[in-house]
Amino acid sequence: MLDKKVAFVTGAARGIGAAIAHEFASSGYAVAMIDKMTEELQKTAQEVSEKGVPVYPISADLSDLDAARHAVSKVGKKWGRIDALVNNAAVHDFRTIRKMTPESWDRILHLNLKIPAFLAQYSTPYLEACGEGVIINIASIDAHFCKGVAPAYVASKGGLISLTYDMAASLSGAGIRAVAVSPGAVDNSMRSKLKSEKGSDLTNDFRSASEDFIPLGRWASPDEIAKVVRWLASSDAGYINGTEIAIDGGISHNNLSNTLKKRMYPDEFK
Repeated sequence: MLDKKVAFVTGAARGIGAAIAHEFASSGYAVAMIDKMTEELQKTAQEVSEKGVPVYPISADLSDLDAARHAVSKVGKKWGRIDALVNNAAVHDFRTIRKMTPESWDRILHLNLKIPAFLAQYSTPYLEACGEGVIINIASIDAHFCKGVAPAYVASKGGLISLTYDMAASLSGAGIRAVAVSPGAVDNSMRSKLKSEKGSDLTNDFRSASEDFIPLGRWASPDEIAKVVRWLASSDAGYINGTEIAIDGGISHNNLSNTLKKRMYPDEFK
């Protein structure tokens, strides 16, 4: 068994997943990274390895359940342990309830909910062997704070949060914690392009509208999400279990735009 702790991060080639891999490496973890984007994964893995820790990039499409099982097996055989499983890989599809298709629904629910459930199952023997294993599921505030344009994604993330609660209830007796992390708006590839039904680019409009309702007035960086994830895997967070941590700049509990606040109280809201 490797004498370092091991973090297994899915969707690790870029965005939040890459930032999480870097953060664990900076804390001395060996990092197993899985993604289907082979070239980006190799590039990110090389950068992570420069922190002086073992890195194991696995190119695989997690929509294939057998590939997910095989990836866990490869990490187990190579290092003999998994201390932190981070279920980050996800897909998003902007389709309203009127426009969604059975194919898009199945694709999103499969990768965003079914795969994390079975990755947890496959990883459980290794997490249990470590004595203080943790499963961190990357959900979304969209599960509670809906926009009306992504029903499958919302359902998948709501399901992932509920699944986290059940994981904690089921696995805590084996020394395994389970925590859901729900980011708000983050600068990453999933939100990089947003188009209207007629093809016009709405990305900047979407960002401006969302930032106007975020009390902090900005989107998060992937690093800000990664730091919380790494902390949740540490012994300092040893009593955090079976819950959801929102990292959203305060938007979930705010119902007035910053623009209107400034108009009401210009001396208080800059």
